[in-house]
Order: sequence, then structure tokens, then C-alpha cells
Amino acid sequence: MATLFDLTGEALHLQRQINESAELLFSDDPAEAAAATAELEALIAFESGNRRALESKADCSAAEGGA
Repeated sequence: MATLFDLTGEALHLQRQINESAELLFSDDPAEAAAATAELEALIAFESGNRRALESKADCSAAEGGA
């Protein structure tokens, strides 16, 4: 099972990927903008799942006294 540290690191990595893909939305190349849109949809869906796992892990850690 992933640790809180692992999930937080993954969240930061995902945010960087989202930011990079979002910049490509402004490309003059329609194919690049379409690819960026598809990638963003996938990254955001994955980020949502990671966020739920992170919140769940944080709640468990708090309930265990911060362990």
C-alpha cells in the first residue's frame, strides 16, 4: 500500500504533468492541442483518484494519531 509520502509525491508529479499539458492547449498546431486535451482528461481523471487515496490515507493517519 502506498504511503502518504508516496501519494503526495505522485500528486506533485501529476500537477507538473497537468501544467505542462495545459500549456500545449495554446499551440497553433490543432493536432498538438487535441493531443494535449486528451492527455489532460486522462491526467485529471488519474489525479482525482490519487487525491481520494491521499485524503483517505491522511484520514487514516490522523485517526491513528499521526502515524
